[in-house]
Amino acid sequence: MKQPNIIMILTDEHNGKVVHAGGDPWVRTPNMDRLAQNGALMEHAYCNSPLCVPSRSSMLTGLMPHTGGIFNNAQSLPSDRATFVHCLGAAGYETVLSGRMHFVGPDQRHGYEKRLVGDITTAVLGVSFAERRYGYFSKCAMPGRTGIERSGKGECSVMAYDLDVTDAAVEFLENRKEGRPLFLTVGLYGPHSPYVAPEELFDYYYSILPEPEVMKEEDLDAMHPFERKFLKNRGLGHETAEEIKRVRAAYYGMVEYEDRLLGRIMDAAERTLGLENTIILYTSDHGDGIGYHGLFWKSNMREESLRIPMIFSWKDKIPAGLRFQGLSCLLDISCTLTDFASAPDLPGAEGISLKSYLLNGKDLPNDRPVISEICDIKGEDPAAMIRKGQYKYVSYYGYENGCLYDLELDPSENHNLENDEKYACIKEELKSQLEQVWDEDQVYRQRESFLPHMMLMREWAKKQNINLLYDEWNQEGERRNRNYLIVNKKKIFE
Repeated sequence: MKQPNIIMILTDEHNGKVVHAGGDPWVRTPNMDRLAQNGALMEHAYCNSPLCVPSRSSMLTGLMPHTGGIFNNAQSLPSDRATFVHCLGAAGYETVLSGRMHFVGPDQRHGYEKRLVGDITTAVLGVSFAERRYGYFSKCAMPGRTGIERSGKGECSVMAYDLDVTDAAVEFLENRKEGRPLFLTVGLYGPHSPYVAPEELFDYYYSILPEPEVMKEEDLDAMHPFERKFLKNRGLGHETAEEIKRVRAAYYGMVEYEDRLLGRIMDAAERTLGLENTIILYTSDHGDGIGYHGLFWKSNMREESLRIPMIFSWKDKIPAGLRFQGLSCLLDISCTLTDFASAPDLPGAEGISLKSYLLNGKDLPNDRPVISEICDIKGEDPAAMIRKGQYKYVSYYGYENGCLYDLELDPSENHNLENDEKYACIKEELKSQLEQVWDEDQVYRQRESFLPHMMLMREWAKKQNINLLYDEWNQEGERRNRNYLIVNKKKIFE
């Protein structure tokens, strides 16, 4: 078969630094490591927005958030906007989605012809079903103190959901009779918060992870005002060492849990499709701060929030054990997969195809700039990041000063070089390149013009039969998307 099968496993909120093959000494990710050993690991892969819906929309359309006009989780990808999934379908692929993609609104396909399991988060704008989905952890999936306070060991609906999504994907592969090439996306919700992991995994990581550093007042004072506002809006900034360690132990446990599910999918692909003609891609939509610099979750410009894992494997085609030092991003996925599939080009796509680099083992150019941006509705104004080579510059709307880091000398981003005269030329070069594509005033106006629509849609949703809408939109799929509520450590499936 000239067109390879493609399986993309997409998790949510996986910090790209927390992969053993990527250099983390504590996390156990044998299946991610196996995928990397048999293929190519992108060591510096970035999301193009550290927030679910804009990140996923950019990945699917190949467009930056400011180009596509999707900046926050309340917005919908237009149904008349082509995605790379449409391109694969046009090339003759069977396109299947099992699980999460965080589509908002009644269109839960956007190019996928089949969906096995619906989403775990509500697709109805402005309406939360957290109580129905999370029970005791209902307020723990959103940024705030509750998620920190209730972190730890136990059972959570995230794990139950991801297990069901994996079961559905494996069963589909084992029972499939279709002769067309396959594009299967397995959308998992972990390691997204709530920060809760199975007892054995939590206890293991709690026992081995180093004691975390706690934010001091001088650390808070040294932060950029954008980040201080981020913390204030979420009631954060004074977490104890015990709270941070508990969050990290749970997060690491969730990463290992997701790795186990990845292994099941990889094994099923080998049994059913064969690896000689199957590309397997593992990645995530953005990262998680897990307490570094006092930041948790995403929506900020730190490396923990922006960096993602990205691993490609194709037996005997992609040389085993490749490590790419050049920069890559989620925009590249659309161009890469359509290139591998000999599919039509995605109109206007702003990424690059990684196909030739993957097949030839030649590293990506070191001087390629990668941009990420955020324009959320949780109290902070727009921000954008550009990385080129070893340097990273961050621009914050409404502030004269930004942040400049040398990530080769300072990978933890402890020293802002914004006002260091030795780096003035580098700062101006990066700032100029960013401003060529990022118009912060225009982005701010776009957000402000959207807000009245969002508020009206929320009022509309309150007057509708929300349970009916929820079941129709969220549970769309061949396998019923169940209620994964956890009560007293027992899974309750309604």
